[in-house]
Amino acid sequence: MRIARDSVLSKFGPLFRERSSVLTAKDISDFLDFNQNHHWTGLYRQKGNITSDMPAVRRAVSGLISAVPSGDIARGFDSALSQVKGFGEGILSAILFVSFPEKYAVWNSKTEHALRILELFPPTQRGDTKGDIYAGVSNAVWQAAKYVDQNASNLDDKVDLWTIDYIWHVIKTMHDKGELPYRLHN
Repeated sequence: MRIARDSVLSKFGPLFRERSSVLTAKDISDFLDFNQNHHWTGLYRQKGNITSDMPAVRRAVSGLISAVPSGDIARGFDSALSQVKGFGEGILSAILFVSFPEKYAVWNSKTEHALRILELFPPTQRGDTKGDIYAGVSNAVWQAAKYVDQNASNLDDKVDLWTIDYIWHVIKTMHDKGELPYRLHN
């Protein structure tokens, strides 16, 4: 798992952070392909929609990445969502994650499902945008990873955001099979 993570982060992180203005359809196709990203199986579904307008993709990703230094990730997230047909929370948050793996988490159906099962999904208010919700989800995931890392002293590796994303998958799978040892409100 560590080798795949390091490979993905070293390949795609610099691509999005440093070359977003010159992204190609192949770059995006590679990222959306499970055999290349080694982590997310469903991203490929939007490949045709996304790669059909590469100028919009370049603008959206550049804007998303440039929102990071200002800390206004919600605005950048919302802007990117509105610019490209096929961009959703799972894809944009995965781009943010590979670009800034210590700072931004993935928000997809598995993340949301697990956070809700564990009653960790952040509260939302009427009028919250997807970007506002993403900022809360990313923070909740980061806090969960930090908590696990600090309280599991027998782990050999740090529990990072890549690992916690896999843990959400396991929790959702166990829940769907009725294999969680207990049930929270759901």
